[in-house]
Amino acid sequence: MRILHINTLFAPRRYGGAEVFLECLAAGLVARGHQVLVACLSPTPARSGTETLQVHEFSLRNVYWPFDGVRHTRCLKAVWHLRNAFGRGGASDIDTLIERERPDLVHSHNLAGFTSAVWSKVSARGIPLVHTIHDYALLCPTTTMFRRDANCTVQCRGCRLMSWLKPRHSQAVNAVVGCSRFALERHLHGGYFGRATQHVIHNGNPRSPERATVAASAEPRVLRIGYLGRLAHAKGTEFMLEALLPLVGEQCELLIAGSGDAAYVTMLKTKYESRGARFLGQVDAGKFLSNVDVLVVPSLWHEPFGLVLCEAMSAGVPVVASAVGGIPEIIEHGRCGLLFEPRDGEALLHHVAGLARDRQRLGQMSDFCRARAEHHKFDHTVDRYLRVYAQTLN
Repeated sequence: MRILHINTLFAPRRYGGAEVFLECLAAGLVARGHQVLVACLSPTPARSGTETLQVHEFSLRNVYWPFDGVRHTRCLKAVWHLRNAFGRGGASDIDTLIERERPDLVHSHNLAGFTSAVWSKVSARGIPLVHTIHDYALLCPTTTMFRRDANCTVQCRGCRLMSWLKPRHSQAVNAVVGCSRFALERHLHGGYFGRATQHVIHNGNPRSPERATVAASAEPRVLRIGYLGRLAHAKGTEFMLEALLPLVGEQCELLIAGSGDAAYVTMLKTKYESRGARFLGQVDAGKFLSNVDVLVVPSLWHEPFGLVLCEAMSAGVPVVASAVGGIPEIIEHGRCGLLFEPRDGEALLHHVAGLARDRQRLGQMSDFCRARAEHHKFDHTVDRYLRVYAQTLN
């Protein structure tokens, strides 16, 4: 099968989980004998790759390149989003590529820069079209639907304006895949993908973290609590620190791995390093998870999916997480982790303190995590997508 994937970025340019996912999916499809083409954006257009994996980089048809860390004025950002909402973006480039390469199926992902007009171009060519929902970008220009320290239950007026054409364009999609049931239903409720078959495929774990071997001891050692991810208010970083710092010392060690806005990270370090929290910066995820006993995912916003959850289970690390977005679809409460209501610091403290006291229960959860991780191997993800492709082609 000859499959064209469309995503804003592709390796080595990685901005988020969608790029990591697509890189792994492309490799998995090639390993199964399929030919993969990837269309993405770049400051310098180029074509690279091999016969089995071709990468076509196109120019961004907008007012600036948004992935270089440069801060722009609010007015210029508004112009960028308006052009992305109502312009044709790179749709003509995709149409030309399709005419030249003749793929059997097109699979779209994040479309910022290309715009949803791509879907109409693919449909006009009569080629089966699959789309994967990785976030809320079709509903919200910020991709999070989190505003003024709260989750948006419906689209605000500005988001409705910016996404006015997208539900109409989405009717050209033949099959839609949500990375979680929660993310899929959010879009269906918003009027998207009315003519598409609907599927949920949780992203698999492409990595196998190392597992540390800890020597047995008569005395229970300090519980190592880990946080791994972007340091941001919506991720619940500061909320978690406030809730868990009372445990730091004789009972627990709190390890914070990841990066974020420089000013926010500086504030966190100033406020919490002197109270016992250890900030490690960017780390290797596998090595980090092999050296913690519990992972905390304290998100305030509705995470569509969290790859770190699968990585933790693969390493045998139970997860204590907010019951938001797609997280409850991955973490089975009481088996491979514990869930709490977002912003409930007492519940978070209670769960972690309980695991610090009951190491037998922690060990049982760890064993179940490893067993459950078999379900989230990336090979299974590739198989599930191939079944969707076959169904869509038929």
